[in-house]
Amino acid sequence: MLLVALTVLIPLLVLVRLDRSDAGGRRWAVHRWRLRGRERPRNLGWLGVRWVAILLAQTLAVFAVLVLANREMRFYMTWGDLLGTGEASNDLQPRQVGPPLAPDPARPEPPPTSTRPTPSGATLVRMLVRGQASGVNSEILMWLPPAYFSAGPDAEFPVLFMMSGSPGTPEGVYNQFEFDKVASESIASGDTKPFIAVFPTVMTHPPRDTECLDIPGGPKSETWLVTDVPAAVNAAVRASGDRRQWNLAGYSTGGLCATNLLLRHRDQFGAAASIGGYYHPWVQPSEGDLFGGSEEFRRSVTPLWQFQNATPQPTKLLIVTSARDKMSWDGNTYGDGDSKAMIEAARRWPGTAKIVLGTGGHGFKTYVPAFPQALAWLGRTNGL
Repeated sequence: MLLVALTVLIPLLVLVRLDRSDAGGRRWAVHRWRLRGRERPRNLGWLGVRWVAILLAQTLAVFAVLVLANREMRFYMTWGDLLGTGEASNDLQPRQVGPPLAPDPARPEPPPTSTRPTPSGATLVRMLVRGQASGVNSEILMWLPPAYFSAGPDAEFPVLFMMSGSPGTPEGVYNQFEFDKVASESIASGDTKPFIAVFPTVMTHPPRDTECLDIPGGPKSETWLVTDVPAAVNAAVRASGDRRQWNLAGYSTGGLCATNLLLRHRDQFGAAASIGGYYHPWVQPSEGDLFGGSEEFRRSVTPLWQFQNATPQPTKLLIVTSARDKMSWDGNTYGDGDSKAMIEAARRWPGTAKIVLGTGGHGFKTYVPAFPQALAWLGRTNGL
């Protein structure tokens, strides 16, 4: 806040100083010019300086407002995100390279895909999913480890759903979490088995943030995630037929999504890791009512309320948060987190665990270093 204030005030102070009398007590030449008609001012150079200062002040004031807006809404996490020069800006371009997916005659014909190799030797697949149940048509990414192609044709692999924040994209969370490197190292160290990772689109109806819910009379984002995407994955690759070996992970809004999907679809997912997440849907007035006016529905999709009021049962949930992250940890207004209260409520629920970081705000820089621990936890507790 201090930096933003200085950004606005310094140019304004410059303007005030320039508008005062000069050292000889004479007023600006521009004022004399107005009085004397066509007479050329002796200090015309100062006129240009003044206009430059005005433009600079206006530009910096607008910049300060945009900085504050970005801080609240998290449109760009880094300068690279804004300028298109960061690692995540080189989004995966469809290219028909790398080893093809092995056909399985027992499975339906998969939708069109494109593949590319990764530095670790894995294969990244981009696939368009046409949602039969939800009506959502969007892309997903799938990460296949080298073992997928070296294993026998009947070998099946556990699955990890990795979900982005909001706004966010599959490519963004894949790149920002250095997924190829971290996942490959996790497999090599034995922390996890070779697994398939799926990066579904979370923002199914941009710019509206549905919080991964089926909104009464509106978008069906939850159906997309629990029905259409798993069906497409099963049709395309050899995912485990035991849905208890399907795991969830998500960052920020994706953490809420992962937690809700685990609690609401226990027959389809075995464990979840919420990374920098929160545990109640954030409802912005511009997005309308997410709950169709139903308090019962709101409570059913609010993990914190469930943990505080429902009968505890075994739940494999890892809460990763930072005590310095206002958007995840604690607060009393819109946009603030509630991980502190969730951790307290989770004490009664067997199977839950936590990682509380001592430093770092709401950003990838804070949480990416904890991602290997989250993968290892999923490996230990749910066989990822």
